[in-house]
Amino acid sequence: LRSSGDDDGDGVDGDVLDTAVANWLRLFEKRVEILQRMLEHYPRLVQKHALEPKTCYAKYSVWEKQLFRKLTADDGDAAAIRRDKMYMIVTLGVDDAKVH
Repeated sequence: LRSSGDDDGDGVDGDVLDTAVANWLRLFEKRVEILQRMLEHYPRLVQKHALEPKTCYAKYSVWEKQLFRKLTADDGDAAAIRRDKMYMIVTLGVDDAKVH
């Protein structure tokens, strides 16, 4: 998110930014470690859904539960796989990402 004071003019209004931050903090007030993990491992997902923290969390949960928790040492580095799949993680809907 960018504040409305950014030079390129495509930023978010200050009031909207304040509301978005308040929504994120309220949603994750008892799960700060999850928010930190999302910010660390899924920055593009958080950026895309900055005004939709529940949607962001739903996508994060699907990917973590369906793919990354099931990785073994033989599958490779989870961080590298996250980087490689970031476009898919950000663009797919929650239902599209579920493994059936």
